[in-house]
Amino acid sequence: MNLETYYKEMISKSHDQLRKETRKTKEMEGEKPDDFSVNELDDIKWYVETMRTNMGKFKEFYEKFPRSSVGLTQ
Repeated sequence: MNLETYYKEMISKSHDQLRKETRKTKEMEGEKPDDFSVNELDDIKWYVETMRTNMGKFKEFYEKFPRSSVGLTQ
């Protein structure tokens, strides 16, 4: 398998996953928080906490670099 084929397959899989998640989100739009199960709420809580932790790590990483070095160089 060459690199181009690999990328095309990865893009196709990502596109399919996005389509599934979009459909799932649209189905859930009409639901109230009371309609969610405890497991779904736990999953949402885990996701938010994970994203917050990751954002903190990104922030710490980028704070190591002076602001003048961030951006385009001429």
